[in-house]
Amino acid sequence: MASDVLYSCVNDPNFTIICMFIDKFSDACGINKPPISELCCMLENTKEVAPALEELHIKLLRKIKKTVPINRWENALAKFAYSYSNQDAWELERFGYKNSSTVVKLRILKALLEAQFDRNIKFKGFINGIAAEELRSEPIGKDKFGNTYWCILDQQCSVKIFCENLDDETWKVVARYIHFTTRLRVLQHHEQQ
Repeated sequence: MASDVLYSCVNDPNFTIICMFIDKFSDACGINKPPISELCCMLENTKEVAPALEELHIKLLRKIKKTVPINRWENALAKFAYSYSNQDAWELERFGYKNSSTVVKLRILKALLEAQFDRNIKFKGFINGIAAEELRSEPIGKDKFGNTYWCILDQQCSVKIFCENLDDETWKVVARYIHFTTRLRVLQHHEQQ
């Protein structure tokens, strides 16, 4: 395994950026909108790559005009990773996707989503037709200490509230609620591992 340290998606700002992109642009980009908790479980899983996660990566690669044979999607993903990080690409090639660290998986997925703005012609045309103010998500509030709060709510009523401290450049989950049916699926998933 690439990393023996347990690492959670929810305290990584890249996970929040991924969730916000999916929430705001999944329809325009033509990708499925997985529930937050399920996406987190899929990215942290080192036993297998969920078919939905594999499909997400393949779709995103194809939308930026990459040739992706289904049985060699990890190779195509590694080639893409070389476009922004030799280290991430090396880890992907060396350990494979399922054994790569969660940090690397998050950076790769975030980079794939960001590439849609520049290299997905259809999506780029959609984005160019939207006012700049509508593209950026706004925080739900700020406190007297300079912390900014962000909220993500998915279609299964799972909620996560993140706190961003701009001075310390830290990011953490301060509240979360997982809908009962989602919680049950997450527990069953962890029991199978």
